[in-house]
Amino acid sequence: MIHRLPILSFREFLEFETDTKFESYSLDTIIKEHTELAIDIVSLVKPLAYLPDYLNSGVYPFYFENKNSYLQKLLASSMQVLDTDLPTIYSIDHDEIPALKKMMTMLCQSEPYDINISKLCGAVELNQRTLYKYLGILQSAGLIRILGAKSSGVSIISKPEKLYLDNSNLFSIFCNTPKVGTIRETFFASMLSYHHTLNYPKQGDFIIDEHYTFEIGGKTKDNKQIKGL
Repeated sequence: MIHRLPILSFREFLEFETDTKFESYSLDTIIKEHTELAIDIVSLVKPLAYLPDYLNSGVYPFYFENKNSYLQKLLASSMQVLDTDLPTIYSIDHDEIPALKKMMTMLCQSEPYDINISKLCGAVELNQRTLYKYLGILQSAGLIRILGAKSSGVSIISKPEKLYLDNSNLFSIFCNTPKVGTIRETFFASMLSYHHTLNYPKQGDFIIDEHYTFEIGGKTKDNKQIKGL
């Protein structure tokens, strides 16, 4: 039997780091009561002070074994997945493993909406059918996240709208200068994907459970991307 464990949530990471218990709330509750919940939380801890460490190196529990060697362990385990685990489980030619690694690097350095499947095929020297197959395998391995359009009627793997690394820590080992906006979107997706369905909407960055539309903010962002939704 296969058991799939999600990554540590930021709430769980804070509990380990501060030795403080935080309640888990539903998305509906967070949306409706976010001001009151935020006031309660910041009375106990200043969460943003811990967020950079989580985004860089706090997603997997072995962070708490040895923080100094965390990224080295993450790199080693990721390479084992690519070099050994995936070829053993799936029918992957060992000669094409470098293409998977190059794909991970390209996803890391690009913004999600900049991904062009045809260009990606050319860059990693794979045909489109093989590329889609490997994207599905990388997602099953917990290395990437594929986002499809809302109610598209087709498999998200056969028509991906956005491609992300699975979580923000992977940026630390696959690229040197990740884009801040991409890290923010990756963090959001990794936090909500375990209990919710995420799709790519016509407006905004994410639609959750085909109900809530989110635009991930930044210094230059306003509400125009999701105005009227």
